[in-house]
Amino acid sequence: MNIVKLSETAGNNMSNVNRVGVSAAQRTRLLQEVGGACPFCGLELIGSLQIHHVDRDASNTLDANLIAVCGSCHDQLTRQLIPDSEVMWRKRALQNGVHPARREKPSMTVSSTDNRGGVIAQEFHGKVVFEGERRPGPIVLTGSIADNPRHYRYVEYLIKRLTEFRLAGASFGQKRKGVVHAGGTRSILENEFDNLPKDLPVERFADLVQRLKAKIDYTALGRRNGARGIRNYHTFEEHGTKKES
Repeated sequence: MNIVKLSETAGNNMSNVNRVGVSAAQRTRLLQEVGGACPFCGLELIGSLQIHHVDRDASNTLDANLIAVCGSCHDQLTRQLIPDSEVMWRKRALQNGVHPARREKPSMTVSSTDNRGGVIAQEFHGKVVFEGERRPGPIVLTGSIADNPRHYRYVEYLIKRLTEFRLAGASFGQKRKGVVHAGGTRSILENEFDNLPKDLPVERFADLVQRLKAKIDYTALGRRNGARGIRNYHTFEEHGTKKES
């Protein structure tokens, strides 16, 4: 299911005009989608989760336009302190079966309600309990860097390049506690971006590339190459069309 586009008439804050209530059954589906945890901060407190309208149109209650979030993140979303592209990407991640704050499939079964109509979690596990199984293999999030092959290949090239330059640090007397490998480089980026590079929205490609290049240039080998006028990497436009310099 695709997410609806942002309303052209939506204001800076979500309007309460023509607000349509969310049914208990729909709220249950949305809580199941996030597995009882906020998809932005990962807070696992089901009683605090609220329903946010992705396009800020309170009358649009399609499941594809609704996302369950904690109260704190909901306030930030309403005040538009979180970019719309980030909101839409996290909704897409959930629709693809991946929790963006956990990078795994949500895993909650919700069935009963309290006397106020609120949903109560009946089960909450560390593993997926939804019916049906996805085909094995890596999950590619719609609209992510991995969903754009050319962008993905260039990011992987820079990750490999950075790993090689970090390894070369030993030649300059640098000592590292652990083994330098591409997986470790990805983990460093994951900590900085709060997501694996391949799972970032493609809109963040330029930011990721800039960060990778800066890291390469800052290595001992990168600084030496810079002083000698040697390029540390080729450009996105050149990638795949010529050999590395």
